[in-house]
Amino acid sequence: MSLFSIIPAAAVTDPRVEPRDLKVLTLLGLHNDDLGWCSMSPAMMADTLRFDHAAVDRILARLVGAGYVEQRPVPGVSEAVHEYRVVIDREAGAEALNALREAVR
Repeated sequence: MSLFSIIPAAAVTDPRVEPRDLKVLTLLGLHNDDLGWCSMSPAMMADTLRFDHAAVDRILARLVGAGYVEQRPVPGVSEAVHEYRVVIDREAGAEALNALREAVR
């Protein structure tokens, strides 16, 4: 677990993002690997934040839809199990992440 969590500043004033969404966004930033992916399950997020499980599913969908979070299936596991990554730089996010992945291989 990290000591700090960096989230996109735009999420704070984005009208699509609700106050509780920011807690999930921050939690994703606290529990991530070296490439920024969080493998904490939505159920564990809900328990940690004391949110309803269905609410966390809606929040994650809203954050993904708004472009603040990326979601991908966990490699080698069911397509229903996902990892999440906070998108810090929505402009260069995918390119920068791919370059970082290549650099650490």
